[in-house]
Amino acid sequence: TLCVCVCVLPGFETSILEGGYKNYRAQVQEQLVTLPPKIEFRVLTGPTGSGKTEILYHMTAQGHQVLDLEGLAMHRGSVLGSWDEPQ
Repeated sequence: TLCVCVCVLPGFETSILEGGYKNYRAQVQEQLVTLPPKIEFRVLTGPTGSGKTEILYHMTAQGHQVLDLEGLAMHRGSVLGSWDEPQ
């Protein structure tokens, strides 16, 4: 039995690879040589309250592909006090 779990994040392309794990691993190894030089990475850093999340929202609105790790983790800083949403 083949079980496929696909996690799709808005703005991220996904696909199902044929051939199982061994084929997947071979494709990853091949792409690790050719893909990184083609991708432009940016890391946004700054102290708490400096507006990083707001910048990410604006970048997303402009069509940039954004990965908000704190948003995915539902991170809530203690400086913000109590939230109704679970962390």
